[in-house]
Amino acid sequence: MKSHLDRYKQMAEILYRNGLGYLVAASGLEARIPFRRKAQPGDRPDHASSPEYLRRALEELGPTFVKLGQLLSTRQDLLPPRYQQELAKLQDNAEQVPWEQILPVLQGALGEQVLERFSSFDTTPSPAPPSGRCTGQGYRATTTSW
Repeated sequence: MKSHLDRYKQMAEILYRNGLGYLVAASGLEARIPFRRKAQPGDRPDHASSPEYLRRALEELGPTFVKLGQLLSTRQDLLPPRYQQELAKLQDNAEQVPWEQILPVLQGALGEQVLERFSSFDTTPSPAPPSGRCTGQGYRATTTSW
């Protein structure tokens, strides 16, 4: 339960930081999350591009939210064109994660000797189709058992 509460607090902070704090208040989460700040009338980003704030928040919230943004960018029946155009940037503008951050994750999943399980392992990310860039990056490797 504590981890869920921590994630909800993190999500609320991201929404506030990206000018979308009013969504926390509108959802009713503001009263349930022990959060140091409450929404203020000036929190709604009327002076800036709300679609851009939404895209930035989705990127910061993580891969699941980026995928949601990608899906929404294709739904003319749900969003106005300016939101669709901004969210379409999620289709192919994802940042790559450095190998130094990938290796510890692999070691945790496959064991400390992860590189010894492969006869070759290219640490340069492989190109991925645009729809896959936000949820992962691939590496070319050959297992020793083949």
